[in-house]
Amino acid sequence: FGILSVLPGAPEVNILSMLTLLVWTLCYPYPSPSVFRRTALWMLLSGFILALLAFQLLPTLEIMQQSSRGQRLSLETSSSWAMEPQRLLEIILPHFSGYCDTLDPAQYWATPVLKGAAYLVNIYCGAVAVVLMVFGGLHHESRDILPRRIRRALLILWIISALLALGQVFPLFNQLMSVLPILKIFRYPSKFLLAGIFPTALLAGYALDMLLCEAADFPRISRRLLGICWGIGGMLVGVALLLSASEQAMTWMERSYFQQPATNDILLNRTLSLKIST
Repeated sequence: FGILSVLPGAPEVNILSMLTLLVWTLCYPYPSPSVFRRTALWMLLSGFILALLAFQLLPTLEIMQQSSRGQRLSLETSSSWAMEPQRLLEIILPHFSGYCDTLDPAQYWATPVLKGAAYLVNIYCGAVAVVLMVFGGLHHESRDILPRRIRRALLILWIISALLALGQVFPLFNQLMSVLPILKIFRYPSKFLLAGIFPTALLAGYALDMLLCEAADFPRISRRLLGICWGIGGMLVGVALLLSASEQAMTWMERSYFQQPATNDILLNRTLSLKIST
């Protein structure tokens, strides 16, 4: 799998996969091997992957040195493709910033807060998936199917990926880029969000499996989880009604959040986004 993932030529995906595997190797409570042996095995696996792919990697590296890809991007250039904090609401609100699948740039209402174009045009996961992910990561009980320590590590991995995707908005971004030069391969900070896909899927699946399979704990857990979902749903409905009923609230939101005046199209889009998420 490591070899096949390198062949398509997306180095940032390969690096994130191997780093995720390293986190899993160090944090999963395996019964016998020591941490040192696990790390050594991970390094040996990485070495085998690189060695078996030398027939492609070595010529590719030589070609890259003679192309624009071989040039290091300045921090200012790469930061222009970072994820703006205003867009983080798109994780639970579909098309909250507008639409990128049209020829009309006016349909993408987040343009005033972007330093450039949006590198990742869709980061939507859904409120249910996010709630399940957080619930699965924070659940205090340890089960053999996915022990508590690895779930905590996956949740932390998701948080780190979201913070790094913010680029220079994250206070420690510049220090991490200088300490870990391998991160510069990503070129654009928003790519770090790719590391959150696996934790989101696994933790949400764990939470759902726990709710459906644990009959003894189902009433207590379901009430807590349903209470959170109802609370988020009620909040979204309240915001949608407020924006629909109050032009002043909509104007204030657009000017403070997206730094532009509100229009009827924006109002309809925001309300529709909140209703779909609810």
